[in-house]
Amino acid sequence: MRSARAIKRAHILLHSHAGKSPAQIGERVAVSVATVYNVRRRYREEGVAAALSERPRSGQPRRLSSEQEAGLTVLA
Repeated sequence: MRSARAIKRAHILLHSHAGKSPAQIGERVAVSVATVYNVRRRYREEGVAAALSERPRSGQPRRLSSEQEAGLTVLA
């Protein structure tokens, strides 16, 4: 099953292929024009699989080490 984000990206590419303007695509898919440009650029540079998938995000670093987490689990 695909994520909702991947489905939106697919819609962006389909509307783009149909000749819609970035503003029209953004309005129809409910995303910003910048998102439309980003998805189209990623499709051009990296292909369809990359355009539909998400890049890994760094996120917040872990607060506990694996050892600390294991110790906490034992206490609980």
